[in-house]
Amino acid sequence: MNIVNVIFWVSLFLYLNLGINSLLFTYPDEGRNAFATLFMLKSGDFIVPFYNGEIRYDKPPLLYYSAIILHKIFFFLNLEISFRLVSVLSIFFSALILFEFTKYFLKEDILGKNFILFRYLAVVIYCSFVNIFIESKAFVPEPLLTLFIHLSLLAFFKIYNSENTKFWVYVFWISLGFGMLAKGIVSFIVVFLIIITFLLIEKKIYFLKELFNLFSFSIGVLIGISWFVFVGIQTNGDFLYHFFFVHNVGRFTGSSNMHINPPYFYLTVILVNVIPIIEIFLISFFSFLYKIFKNQKDDFLNLKFLFVYFLIVLVFYSLSKGKVHHYIMPALLPLSVLISYFLALYFKSNSKFGWLVSLGLLIPLVLYFVKVPAEFLVFKRILLIFFFISTILYFLLFNFLKNSAKEYYVFVLTSLKVLMFYFLVTFSVSKVFGNQYEFLIKIKSKSLMMVGDISTVSFYNLLINNQHKTDDLWYILQTNYLNNETINEINHAIKKRQEVLIFSEKKYLDVLLNTIKEAGFNYDIEEVIVAQSKLKVVKIHKSE
Repeated sequence: MNIVNVIFWVSLFLYLNLGINSLLFTYPDEGRNAFATLFMLKSGDFIVPFYNGEIRYDKPPLLYYSAIILHKIFFFLNLEISFRLVSVLSIFFSALILFEFTKYFLKEDILGKNFILFRYLAVVIYCSFVNIFIESKAFVPEPLLTLFIHLSLLAFFKIYNSENTKFWVYVFWISLGFGMLAKGIVSFIVVFLIIITFLLIEKKIYFLKELFNLFSFSIGVLIGISWFVFVGIQTNGDFLYHFFFVHNVGRFTGSSNMHINPPYFYLTVILVNVIPIIEIFLISFFSFLYKIFKNQKDDFLNLKFLFVYFLIVLVFYSLSKGKVHHYIMPALLPLSVLISYFLALYFKSNSKFGWLVSLGLLIPLVLYFVKVPAEFLVFKRILLIFFFISTILYFLLFNFLKNSAKEYYVFVLTSLKVLMFYFLVTFSVSKVFGNQYEFLIKIKSKSLMMVGDISTVSFYNLLINNQHKTDDLWYILQTNYLNNETINEINHAIKKRQEVLIFSEKKYLDVLLNTIKEAGFNYDIEEVIVAQSKLKVVKIHKSE
């Protein structure tokens, strides 16, 4: 391992940590996941996950367990950092897997002497995707699931290429088992859909038998189902029903009515993901179209697996009625390799459509008409200038620089552009939400309530005040009154000279204030930043 390689991977790890502590845990997902993890630590119950007094049916435990382990190791870090390190490490190891994948596709005999540069560029492209950067700082299970899908498919491809078959069969099944602990049966479904489709295209479906070793298969299945057995026993099957039928089958079919989005949703997500590298994406995409137009099929022969990998993930999640932007993350690994590959072919063929990078000016043009909150206006103007200058630089590079130097300069320019873009993003977030930590001071030793599930409030109430449940007054939106139980709780807190704070989104504030008045309480109103959101906090005191 040479010094350049070490510098690259250390720099990548540091880059993935950029902005890891810019926000408190956001809601809904981060707050809920963090609550379940912290509650496990406090209660000692590592089987049944809880959130705000109720069983959390949404997720298996691997995210929680991983965060607990990292928190114990890095006990000197705050919870936000140690928990989010799960995602940082997942993305980092996914990038290492990607780099290993590239040796099968980005070869010297195809791409020329600078092939290694395009292997590194594929990693830069992968880590430039908006989803990859954001999710590497998010305490959610998708990076973990993505990691184990990538690892199981790398294992399959090594078995397919007859590399240390026995070892990689174990890696294959163990990865699938951990994938199931990360997000459920979807890891098995996605991986085998990719493998079976690829083998059918290759007319080698018989190769499936090479994956089945009874002992390794048993280990993988045991890892995957062990916790589900325990949690099923402890909850009398209730968890299994809600997780598999409500949250898995229900989301796919739409019967649970969660995250419903149109079939083209993920195409728009992919377009958003390539914004930081729009110039080289355009060149690569038109290079791909050029090869199709010229019917140069030989350039596609070694890419079948990547195309299957990308398209199966895209089609599978597009068929699901329930869609969330980060579900598509496994498709971004093959996409990054394909972008790097067709960009390399562009340089090799000495094509003359470098002027197409000028289409990158569409980004600042569209951004100009995008309305943003007043506090982000300065950041918007900076981004407009940033995208304009970067597109001009790419235009000069692709059209006026000698071909022998272009490849190196594209790598350097792309790396710098991605780093600067996300530095601007994280810096602006830190500036706009810099006073969010006042929220932690405000809630200490207070009695907290909320209108609607504001999981950030629930989590920090557990962390700071050791309250296992934060009352949700959602019912007042339907009934327009405070029930006796809530009134008694408020009076009890006031008698103890404890401040009562009710957190609410602005749209619910009028109903909340009316019910408080009718119950005979006075109040003061403040605005507070809770993670990424501005909430209204109502401080209640008894009428004189």
